[in-house]
Amino acid sequence: MASQLTNYRVFIATPGGLESERKIFRDILSSHNETDAIERGCHFQSIGWEITLGGMGRPQSRINEDLKTCDLFVLILWDRWGSPTGADEGYTSGTQEEYMVALDCLNSNSFPMRDVVVFFKAVDSRRMSDPGPQLSTVLEFKKSLEKERKLLFETFDTPEAFGERLRRHVAKWTREHSGEVSADNENPCDEMEVQSEVQEDISSIEEIKSRIGDTETEKELANDVIIKRDMHSFDRYGIFLTQAKRYDDALSLYQQMHDLANDSGNLPWASTAIARIGGIYRSLGRTSESLSALNNALSLKQKAGDTKGEASVHIWLGDLTAKQKKPDVALEHYLTALSIDPNYDDARKASLKWKAAKCHAELGDMVNAKMLSDEAFDTYKELNDKKAMQSIKQWRKARKVANKAMHATSA
Repeated sequence: MASQLTNYRVFIATPGGLESERKIFRDILSSHNETDAIERGCHFQSIGWEITLGGMGRPQSRINEDLKTCDLFVLILWDRWGSPTGADEGYTSGTQEEYMVALDCLNSNSFPMRDVVVFFKAVDSRRMSDPGPQLSTVLEFKKSLEKERKLLFETFDTPEAFGERLRRHVAKWTREHSGEVSADNENPCDEMEVQSEVQEDISSIEEIKSRIGDTETEKELANDVIIKRDMHSFDRYGIFLTQAKRYDDALSLYQQMHDLANDSGNLPWASTAIARIGGIYRSLGRTSESLSALNNALSLKQKAGDTKGEASVHIWLGDLTAKQKKPDVALEHYLTALSIDPNYDDARKASLKWKAAKCHAELGDMVNAKMLSDEAFDTYKELNDKKAMQSIKQWRKARKVANKAMHATSA
């Protein structure tokens, strides 16, 4: 007996210049149908202006009628906004009109619209610093989404990154069709913390973002890179891009930073750029390249006499080797970072002790594991860091359960 499929119509809206993303969109829907959706009783159909039949009247109105029959809406913007469509409402582009129609459908029970997803393709720092009229309109729209906080959006820097983000949304829609709980924040690659030799940089970026939003923050950071051309500006913008998971853009920026620092004989900053590249490789799952870059950065930090930077790279290497199930190597890196002690604050020292404690436990040294975890817990208690305290409590409980199970098996 033939099984019944629920067909979901997914509308894609883009201005010109995003043909490759439109193709990726169609390809991903097609491949997901074959590998997962149909087996779960659903099917995703790509809908766009290409399939709208010709006829009398305003072309955009006919596209809108197709849109109103859709279940899902995906908007992608880059550096173009488009041109007015002649609508009575005064929309400044067909893409804007499609977006507003999709929102109206989403907020009405009279239409099947279930979700609206917005993507922005990143532009380079020079264009962010000096955008033309079309890009400026796109950025203003992005800022309006940040201010309204009604819809989340994502920014990508490569077609592959767009494909990865779109797959997560399509997988979520499929799970929702099946009645499964949506797995938010799923990420196949366990990411390494974005660290900075100057922790104030991260706090500063977060403060700016909270005050003026991501879009204006990026414009400010990009402008600093273009005008100041100093290493600190490169690093701050790179941290922003890494936090946004725009890894391709971040790699390109840090390579520029390395080349400039290396050409001027600035070894500390050149080694920082290599360390940042190693951290990005780690986030991308390119472990061997990450290990090579970080070891290179460590050697350069030692050569430059940059003990503060050296300690940070030791932490990165500790995190990487811990994930590789090499607790002895990771422990050596963590303890070395602690011994260098570049005026770490209490929270960072507690974090290092906590990481070292887990390595000791993996190596069967429960005496030192308990001592360091107790010291970390006491510090977190003084700092009122309840999340960190809970993490240690859960770890202790898990270790007790594992020890009981081991003793029961040996008995």
